[in-house]
Amino acid sequence: HSRRRRETLDSWMHMLTIRIFVESILRYGLPPSFQAAVLKPNRRCEIKVRAVLANQFGKHVSNHWRKNGDGDDNKGAAGAGQDEVFPYVSFTVNFNK
Repeated sequence: HSRRRRETLDSWMHMLTIRIFVESILRYGLPPSFQAAVLKPNRRCEIKVRAVLANQFGKHVSNHWRKNGDGDDNKGAAGAGQDEVFPYVSFTVNFNK
């Protein structure tokens, strides 16, 4: 069981890596220039971490990926099936399910 679980996890992480790459290219175009990272902030710090990431990586992003002035998410950017839209590529991985 352990070996199958490990192989499944490896395959899943590989698919997520490909998805991040493709999403980055679709969102920001060529040539690919991005930084991939895995973060696990405390639940209390998540909003602050997202604000720092948005400030750092959202400077050269189209307004399509930013929040509207009234604070509502720009739902036009959520066409990829994401509930939340950020000026950077973000995927939540839940290992508890």
